[in-house]
Amino acid sequence: EEELLKLVAKANLERLIRTSGVQEEPLLLTRDGVVVNGNRRLAVLRKHNIGKGYVDVCLLPDGVSQADITLIEFRLQMDDPGKADYSWVNQLIAIRRAIDAGIDVEAIRASMPSLTKNEFETLRKSLDVVDMFLARRGTPGDYSAIGDDRYFFDELRKAIKKNQRFPDKVDALLWVAASYYDHQPEDLSEDRSYLKFKKAANQLGRIQQKFGSSTTEATKSENPSDPLSGIAPAGSVFTSLSTGAKTSQEIHTVVL
Repeated sequence: EEELLKLVAKANLERLIRTSGVQEEPLLLTRDGVVVNGNRRLAVLRKHNIGKGYVDVCLLPDGVSQADITLIEFRLQMDDPGKADYSWVNQLIAIRRAIDAGIDVEAIRASMPSLTKNEFETLRKSLDVVDMFLARRGTPGDYSAIGDDRYFFDELRKAIKKNQRFPDKVDALLWVAASYYDHQPEDLSEDRSYLKFKKAANQLGRIQQKFGSSTTEATKSENPSDPLSGIAPAGSVFTSLSTGAKTSQEIHTVVL
């Protein structure tokens, strides 16, 4: 409840509820009392004793599955970021959890009707890019590490899409992104991190010339008649290069 009240204060929701002095919407509960929608409102109502210990609720019917509850949450919360104050990254987390729980992607999209199909697909592809970034950064699954810097990851998504046929270029982009995100390079002409990264993405060829390129290693093939049996797929040096403040500045010096 303490954590919920912190979120309420940040969203200015407490002032709105205190001003009205009444519960304007019922809470949504499962039959066994789990609050599906309205946890933050409930915390404020309890704190200020609005309703004198009673609240209005709507109960979901018996037999509602966890998947159904998840889709209801999407409709009532994720599809209305202004009302629920859900950030872009929280939407990504919710979509990831729903997909991991086996919920059909089309069902998730249908539960967010305010988004067009293209907007939802952009959000879903952003999730894939964030996962790639966190893995390269060495913090897989740590969505809290990226804050809510949507513009930075929009630029990374666009750059990866442009170079998706070239794994070594994608590796280079992820290496640059991991360096830039935690350690912004100095740039007297620009102070926004996403625009600094955009500059780097536009100079990717120069970065590859300076710091490395694809490597090929010999390997054994299970098929001796294979004419490429002695050649492995191209590897990228950028998967093993270190990141950090020094690296970030060295990259940006090349970019500038």
